[in-house]
Amino acid sequence: MPLRGQRLLLELGSTAYRHSNLAGLLEIDAPSSLTSQLSSDSEEMAGMSVQLRACTCLLMVAISISESGAAVDAKKVKKLEFYLHEQFISEPGYPATDVLAASATGNTSTYAFGNLGISEQVIRDGVSNVSTIIGRAPGTFQPNKQERTFALYKLLTLQTKEWNGTLVVFSDWISDAPSNEWTVVGGTGTFRMMRGYAINTKADGSAQTAFITFKWEVFLTPY
Repeated sequence: MPLRGQRLLLELGSTAYRHSNLAGLLEIDAPSSLTSQLSSDSEEMAGMSVQLRACTCLLMVAISISESGAAVDAKKVKKLEFYLHEQFISEPGYPATDVLAASATGNTSTYAFGNLGISEQVIRDGVSNVSTIIGRAPGTFQPNKQERTFALYKLLTLQTKEWNGTLVVFSDWISDAPSNEWTVVGGTGTFRMMRGYAINTKADGSAQTAFITFKWEVFLTPY
């Protein structure tokens, strides 16, 4: 227990002890008026003593939960790192990963509200486009009314020595932001009963090039 918590418990216990001893003085013979006053004060202090004891117990429980909870949570968190490679334009050996599937208005711009896109990016263990492939990320993207933002869904499928399964992630994605946050809502395989969040940051390329690569950091805890 932290030293500050110990000191607070000692102070509360000392106060409760003094109140209980003072209440015991009522047994000494005294004038009736004084006895009546002391009796009234004693009842009030006895009530305070009970309250202090209750507060002491609650404080001990709170400190215990705080300490144990922090330790358990720190042990439960699992972190994954990988790189998601997105290809805007097909190149030899690197087909396009994003396709416009439908357009409600006929406007084929990537950012036009009412469009629906399908994607399947490659997940590698490094930023290089020749690093080892460890999974894929099929999903959908739909432009929001707010300019250059998207509602994104992905199914992260990973297969490594440690991890073998899928993670479902969603994001209100801002295309011009240096990083975006995703919510992890669940998974399968070794990710079963997992939840958490992910942060993706631009690692290479841009919207003006044929490709863009994102570094993903995923933080998971079991339900």
